[in-house]
Amino acid sequence: MVLRAMRAAALLTAALALGSCQVLEFMLGSVFPASVTLLKASADLSGKIPASKSDAMRLRVVESGGKTYVIVVGTLPGGTTATAFIYDDKLSFRKKLASLSGDGVMVDGSGSIVVGNTLLSPSDLAVTGSLPAIILSSNGVPCGVGGFLDSSSNEIVNVFITEVPSNQLSYLVYAPGWGTLINSPSDAISDNRLDGVFDDAGAGTVVLATHNGGGNQDKGVTCHFVTIPKDDFSSGLTAGDLTLSASRDDLLAASIGFVKGSILAYDVKTSSFVRLNPATGSTRDSFAAGTDFSSMVFAYPPSGGSFFAFDTDKRVLTKYAQWW
Repeated sequence: MVLRAMRAAALLTAALALGSCQVLEFMLGSVFPASVTLLKASADLSGKIPASKSDAMRLRVVESGGKTYVIVVGTLPGGTTATAFIYDDKLSFRKKLASLSGDGVMVDGSGSIVVGNTLLSPSDLAVTGSLPAIILSSNGVPCGVGGFLDSSSNEIVNVFITEVPSNQLSYLVYAPGWGTLINSPSDAISDNRLDGVFDDAGAGTVVLATHNGGGNQDKGVTCHFVTIPKDDFSSGLTAGDLTLSASRDDLLAASIGFVKGSILAYDVKTSSFVRLNPATGSTRDSFAAGTDFSSMVFAYPPSGGSFFAFDTDKRVLTKYAQWW
């Protein structure tokens, strides 16, 4: 009884602090029902993003200059260019960018935050420059990053798998500082949908998550993981680089993330979040959630400590403390 009272008090305190009936409804609606204290902050974007086609919005988290920013980006209904809504790590609204050429997000070699074709200072999000159209695009990939740097600070961007020619992994390589387009190689990979591109900055590698296009994403897909040295992208990938060494069934594609050497995802079969070894696909930890996350997209700061979710139905952005 005491435990129930404490949980009820915690729920009430959190709702009062957040000051939103919608957030209270969201908390009571079974997101982490046994651990409501995971919820740290929430922001309502329903006044910014129309309900129609809101599932086209992507969620990204970038860290630079000691700052963390959470970015909801995509093409709004009726639009032809991308729009981005930028929040700080407490989910206070900071900036809107419109008429973007491209919807990719990354931190470039100078430490600038890049959203589409716009360069932003990490200290205050002031616009410091622009890039030619379309240098940076997410290519529809729901998770991870839009680009990354190799050890020479070459910018590797627009990683995607083409269907024609079949199953080709393609990308662009720009010289440091967004200089000359150096290379645009491609090579065969045995799956034809890219779910995530994840930069393991400490290890100098990139992890790709892919699946073969089959299955219902809401009910989970079989994802394959491949770890590639970042420098190999500049020199040109070979078939050996793209060997898929691990897989995992029943994952919600839009939930996949990567933090400090582990894949994070939602397992629809067990109704739990899982932390996976990318080399084997085996479970390192799990956390029972028991809810439907099919309308959610997730993003994870590279440093860990928290994670974020955007509900495309309710258009609510939420920050959670890490469970792992």
